[in-house]
Amino acid sequence: HFSQGWSPAWLDLTTPLATKSVRDTVNWASVERTAGVYDFSGTPVQTLATFCGRGGALTLTITPKNALYDGGRMVSSAAGRTAYANYIAALLTRFGSCVVAIEVGNEVNSAGALDYPAGVDKFRAYVDMLRVLYARVKPANPQVAILGGSTNVIGTGFLTSLFAVGMLDVIDGVAVHPYRPDAEGIDFEIANLNAAMSRYGTPKPIWATEFSFGYAD
Repeated sequence: HFSQGWSPAWLDLTTPLATKSVRDTVNWASVERTAGVYDFSGTPVQTLATFCGRGGALTLTITPKNALYDGGRMVSSAAGRTAYANYIAALLTRFGSCVVAIEVGNEVNSAGALDYPAGVDKFRAYVDMLRVLYARVKPANPQVAILGGSTNVIGTGFLTSLFAVGMLDVIDGVAVHPYRPDAEGIDFEIANLNAAMSRYGTPKPIWATEFSFGYAD
């Protein structure tokens, strides 16, 4: 969470921990304040670049919202989708081969996360955005995995609605956040998610990009 104000000095903790990868964000609105102009001079960007310089890898979770487009809601217009795809392309140019994955949105099954105007099919709108992004960045960045879904817990029911409108065709992996106090049952849930993918196409790798449990001691 360097993007949320963590001290850059904490990056040094990655050395004794032998941390090979970091997941963070580079907030779109903080970089593109004028349409089409990108300023990557912020401290969070420099901190992540330092980690890259040490041989680390990044997964970047980027929410498709910027006040310059579609009223600051999830981009839904052609212009907004293109702008988001262009931002991701610029981000990949900035960090180069250090980025291993882009997670499109964060816990998009949470209430209000797919923030689209009334009357917009939120599942189709999200997949349409992925389609534009995939076509824009994959040819030049085949090594970067585009992760769709990003659900709090393993949200198979929610994800199935995305599979049904073609998400599997425009992603390299499905992101889930299987928070839980015990491991039991996760094998069943993953098998259920793979089965759901099989009904709509070829199953994609499942990325658990967040998971933890806090203990008082």
